[in-house]
Amino acid sequence: MRAQAPIARTIRACGLVLTAALAVPAFATAAPTLTADLPCYSPGQPIGLGGAGYTPAGDVGVVFSLAGAHGSNTVAAEGPLKADAAGGISGRLPAPRLASDSDLREDATVRANDQARIGPNGPIGLPEDSFATTRFTLSSVDVLVLPWLIGHVNPRALTTFKVLGWEPYRKVYAHYFLNGKRIKTVEIGSVSGPCGDMTKKVRQFPFRPVPAGHYRIRFTGTPFYDPQGFWVGYRELVVPKAKAVR
Repeated sequence: MRAQAPIARTIRACGLVLTAALAVPAFATAAPTLTADLPCYSPGQPIGLGGAGYTPAGDVGVVFSLAGAHGSNTVAAEGPLKADAAGGISGRLPAPRLASDSDLREDATVRANDQARIGPNGPIGLPEDSFATTRFTLSSVDVLVLPWLIGHVNPRALTTFKVLGWEPYRKVYAHYFLNGKRIKTVEIGSVSGPCGDMTKKVRQFPFRPVPAGHYRIRFTGTPFYDPQGFWVGYRELVVPKAKAVR
């Protein structure tokens, strides 16, 4: 995230020394700015923050305020950002957890406090030139397949796959494991929107044959499955002999 470029000014040396001198404090007390590099994040995803107008070389404290349908919370970042010599900030901080486990999405506000301007009264009732805010959406990352959640496994049945918070990946792949061995990888589809969402009807097992047995399904953002990398999954899905597909 780029810091805002300083405003360029040229002052003619024609008796305007006093004007130039008076202009300096105005720059020193300009209201800070703050931006985030994306409109949506999932918990733990790095947030790129940038801004300008803070005390040069000063500490900038960061606070997240979360609000959802089932809960709200205020979380302070572990450590402050450090402004550069021009008063700009640039850093990456992990997105916080959702305030409630029952929320799939929450509204988040980030506030960056110029610690040198807060004064003895603390963070409540801050003057406008001591902080800046920006907003984003905080989203869970999940693939919801309702029949699987309630144990109804039918390989040939059309079922809605609801994908949430897949950004920064743009595609969804399903890796099917039978008795611990991967037997098929299928591209489910592409996500869209700022958070990376998709709602699509797909056969539960869009391939054949589908032998009876115990399955695990792992969803990833790439056609390659890395057990140590990013994935969302279901375990212990049982295809009975009566539902097997030749």
